[in-house]
Order: sequence, then structure tokens, then C-alpha cells
Amino acid sequence: MTTAENAPAEHVIDEWIASGDVAKLEQLVLDGRGHLLKEKTAVNAASKEFLRGLTVYQSKIDAIHKAVEEGDVRRVKSLIDRQQLALARDTYGNDDIINNASKMHIL
Repeated sequence: MTTAENAPAEHVIDEWIASGDVAKLEQLVLDGRGHLLKEKTAVNAASKEFLRGLTVYQSKIDAIHKAVEEGDVRRVKSLIDRQQLALARDTYGNDDIINNASKMHIL
């Protein structure tokens, strides 16, 4: 899967930001498409807060993927504090964490 496949149009993302649809914005990040939000700004308070924390959220997902690659089960378990994070794809839209972990026999 490439990040361009099934990615929402920019105007759709802008609508989500304007309406404060944080669930859809979060799903975009979990699908490995957080880069589509990098230069976005918001007036909506919920969207503004989500975008403000985007770098930290993406860094956490990247850290989980790295821990999986390294086979560090303890770190993976400590970083996954929300069920959605177990399904997060990397920044290239590759396999989610659970699939990668099971392929490597660490979860």
C-alpha cells in the first residue's frame, strides 16, 4: 500500500479540521498519513489541540514501530497505551504494528 492509495482529498481533510472531527484526523495518522496534516492550521479548538500534539503522537508511533523491529517486547507493551496504537501503520503506510509484531513473533 502506498500513502496515496485511498487518501482523502485535501479539501476533505480541511473540512475535518474545520469541523473538529478529531477521530478522522487521528485515523489519518494511524493509517500512516500524518504527513498530510503537517502544515495544517486550525481555528477549531479540538483540531488545534490535535494538530499541536501531532509531532509527539507521530513520534510515539515511530518509536513503537522501532521497538517492534528491534524485538523489544517490553518497550512495545509500554508504549501501546491505547488499543488504536496497535493498529498504527508506519509513515510509509506499511503494515500495522500488530502485523509486524506477529511476523517477528514478538507478540
